[in-house]
Amino acid sequence: MAQSSDGSNASEVSETELESFAVALQDVQELRQEMAEETQQAVGESPLEQQRFEEIYGARQSGGQQDAEVTDAESRQFEELMGEIQQIQQQSNQEMVQALEEEDLSVQRFNQIAQAIQQDPELQQQFREMQSGSGS
Repeated sequence: MAQSSDGSNASEVSETELESFAVALQDVQELRQEMAEETQQAVGESPLEQQRFEEIYGARQSGGQQDAEVTDAESRQFEELMGEIQQIQQQSNQEMVQALEEEDLSVQRFNQIAQAIQQDPELQQQFREMQSGSGS
């Protein structure tokens, strides 16, 4: 159970895991794109204009320090839209976890492999070759 100080046993990635990671990564990227499109669509269908939504969102994020002069109606529309966006995000997150599980990866292991690829040039090269090979 002892782990070396450089964390090497967490970063050891088998070829099978790397293949699973590549498939899962593609699924996760597609799901993120869908989530972004659904969020954009929700904002587009809202009575709030996108620019106004962004102004109110910015004001709320900064602790109300920016004065967006929000009306009660805008506040209700904003809260409704944020609820819808949160539902989209939760659904998307569940689908991402499911995509990882289908490849026998936990979220933690997926993140460990991603980190290992970033830190290990050999693994990075192996991953690139795997990706370019799967495209043909």
